[in-house]
Amino acid sequence: MKKRPPKPPPAWYMRGLLTTNKSKLFALHLLFFWSRSWLTLLILLVIFVLRRLNGMPIDLLDWVAILFFLLPVPLALWAMLSSNIETQLSALAVRGRWDEIRARMPRYHEQVAKAMGEPKAGLATALWTARALYRQENEHEANEALEQARLADGIDEADYQLALIQFQMFRNEYETARDSAQLLVELAPDRIEGWLSICEIDAVYLDDGQSARIALDEAMLLDTWKNLGPMTNYVTGVTLAAEGAHKEAIAMLEKFRAWALSYATQNSMTLSFRACAGCIIVHSLDAIGRQDEADQLLESMLSELEDGAYLEITKQLNHYMDKHPRATHI
Repeated sequence: MKKRPPKPPPAWYMRGLLTTNKSKLFALHLLFFWSRSWLTLLILLVIFVLRRLNGMPIDLLDWVAILFFLLPVPLALWAMLSSNIETQLSALAVRGRWDEIRARMPRYHEQVAKAMGEPKAGLATALWTARALYRQENEHEANEALEQARLADGIDEADYQLALIQFQMFRNEYETARDSAQLLVELAPDRIEGWLSICEIDAVYLDDGQSARIALDEAMLLDTWKNLGPMTNYVTGVTLAAEGAHKEAIAMLEKFRAWALSYATQNSMTLSFRACAGCIIVHSLDAIGRQDEADQLLESMLSELEDGAYLEITKQLNHYMDKHPRATHI
């Protein structure tokens, strides 16, 4: 039996997670959980009301209706309390709200330090700070923030290289990021992040399908490969597209995009990967002569990003499309 893809959250809920103030966040979550089962709730409500109008005593059926209606309350409470600082930062980042991110850095550092220890907390904080400073056109300060973190006691060089790769890719410096990724796999060949970075950079940005395949094969040999979950569809899909296996790539990336949208409430940064996967699908559709479908997908992607005010992802999408011009244009 074919597994159904997860149902994505509605656009109004995604927007509300950032635009709704804290006092109304519980109500937003409550409405979301009610909306997921509105038809069942409506049927049970009608049954409950009809039974009351007919003077029937409250029995098991009525209690089932009451409990089903109240079930979203603890779910909404859990959703509100389980939102961690990383989730909040990623949601702010995709909307380009860098001032707010910098304001939350002290709290972020404190929470990460409790969970992971001081060296890793300092590096993670420096990476977020560097991104924010760069987008605020403070390039020198951004570079300095990350470099200073490297000098802290206990910082592992491999960890620093991974942070550097992420920052370089954020700045669209893909050739430089590729060099850093190569250094990472030389420093720590058993860390999957280096191989995946090479795979993505070569497949998506440097158009080197052969090198991407080598990196992907190396990543698949590691024990940590099985922990990637749906991200395996992304790296495999972009590699297939770079190799010219466009139909296979489209199937993989469509599956990934469905998952990424459903997971975006937990980490909005998956929307960046979703947009990239969409761009790859657009070019693959072009390559196999399905231009109308490619145009429709690109239009829907741009509309989705505009509706959600995903300014940061829009910048990335535009940069990608400028770097990889299409045979057809909207």
